[in-house]
Amino acid sequence: MRFLLIITLVLLTAEPFDALLGRFEKSRGREKVEVANAIFARLDEEEVTDSLMVFPVGIHPDSLALQVYYWSGEQKMVENDFKAASAYFTRAAELASRGKDLVMISDCYAELALSLTREGKFDLAVPACEKAIDADTRLGDKDRLVVSLNTMAYICHMSRQDTEAEKYITRSLEMARELGDTTKIALRLGTRSDILMAEGRYDEALSSATEAFRLDSLSGNVPKMAIRRVQMAAPLFSKGEYDRAKHLLQQAEPVLAATGNLASLGICENQLGDIACKQERWDDAAKHFGQAVEIYTYTGERLSRSRAHYGMYQALRHSDPAAAALQLERYAYLNDTIYSENVSRMTADFNARYENAELRSRNEMLRQRTWITNLLALLALLVLVLGFVIYYYRTRARLVAQEQRFQLLNERFTHLSKEIEARNETLRDPQMRPVGASKDWLDQVDAILAEQMNHGMVDVNALADRLCISPRQLSRKFNATVGLSSRDYILRYRIDRACKLLAEGEKNVGEVARECGIDDIAYFSRFFRKMTGMTPSEYQKQQLEK
Repeated sequence: MRFLLIITLVLLTAEPFDALLGRFEKSRGREKVEVANAIFARLDEEEVTDSLMVFPVGIHPDSLALQVYYWSGEQKMVENDFKAASAYFTRAAELASRGKDLVMISDCYAELALSLTREGKFDLAVPACEKAIDADTRLGDKDRLVVSLNTMAYICHMSRQDTEAEKYITRSLEMARELGDTTKIALRLGTRSDILMAEGRYDEALSSATEAFRLDSLSGNVPKMAIRRVQMAAPLFSKGEYDRAKHLLQQAEPVLAATGNLASLGICENQLGDIACKQERWDDAAKHFGQAVEIYTYTGERLSRSRAHYGMYQALRHSDPAAAALQLERYAYLNDTIYSENVSRMTADFNARYENAELRSRNEMLRQRTWITNLLALLALLVLVLGFVIYYYRTRARLVAQEQRFQLLNERFTHLSKEIEARNETLRDPQMRPVGASKDWLDQVDAILAEQMNHGMVDVNALADRLCISPRQLSRKFNATVGLSSRDYILRYRIDRACKLLAEGEKNVGEVARECGIDDIAYFSRFFRKMTGMTPSEYQKQQLEK
């Protein structure tokens, strides 16, 4: 059994990663767990996870799906497929929220915010990061809160909301200093330097980056020191100190390339290109901006890539105007797609948050429209309720009237039955039999009626023909003999026959109906109930219980 499980995992892990995810979606029960374990074997092999994760068969489906979607998002982040990463982190965040796991809620929404930022969807990244901050606040975990606040500052900075970014990074920096963690302090100082640069506060930006460099150098963190050199170079460039900035960037460039820090390396190449342009070294500028374009094309960061294309335009416009025009066109396209499509929505969200006067007016108008809509909906509901009440009472009145009508018919039928019984008694007594009455004649009539009913049809004209008299004479004969019209006699005969057959209990309602010359069972039931006050089934049950 263990051998078969190993073979299954080997076969599964041989599938493409996306194919495994597709199988995970479709599978159920034990197979779902096996596919999940194959997914994590692949993630461990590619060093996306810190260690191999294996799940037991009895794990809750939501817990299993949460882990699969979260780490699939991490895998897509490694592949720079930020759109797919956002989709997986969204699903993981929904499952974490359903399970009320604050740690996973924080992790999922923090990663979702980063992937959305990489897509350039800042308006969606902000609320995602707010949920991560809320989860960390409820956890009371300052270490996590410091990180989520820093992430929010980064998102605000990338979306050019630097005033908000400074608020978040200041709060994150204060908490990092309370914790006394020099690594976290250096990271926040670096983020603060980027934000201050965007606000044009170059001296403060240089001071923050320099302090971050000092803290990283105390711990001998060479990769971080390279990042700080890039951050220190930015304000120096803005202050016109190109040689100092160039020296710092050239020191950082090989370290960033060796450690695979593409984000910082791209910034470094863009800055070296800017310096080369300032010094009119156009070939060097084109080389650095070209490398930045390649890096950001690979990582999918459109904002930084657009900046690199603009740098290429500046570097090429003197030597190759056609190529420069193409770079400018690419810059314009990226800039439009990022800021027209996404940043405009994010700006509207921020304006709404800070109660922009125009938006307040629009919101008030929307509230009024909503109030009117709700009022109209309430009125419509009241009309519907009133209509239902009227319909109910009218229906009830009709039912009462029908009940009264049936009661009258029942009384009439009872009176008619008694009258017929009395006349039958008279017929059975030869001395009291009316003149012209003949029991033999009635027996003959009953026999003909039984025969007609057996053939499924009762016809007064056919009955008169069989008796060799006219229908009018037949009616007069019935009146003289039993005091009933031919129609009433046939009606009574049918009811008596039906009652007799039902009372015997040998036939069901359908068979009794056909015996009485009626093929439509529903019509027979209405006819029987109209004449007796109960359905055929009720009558049969009552008779059989006696």
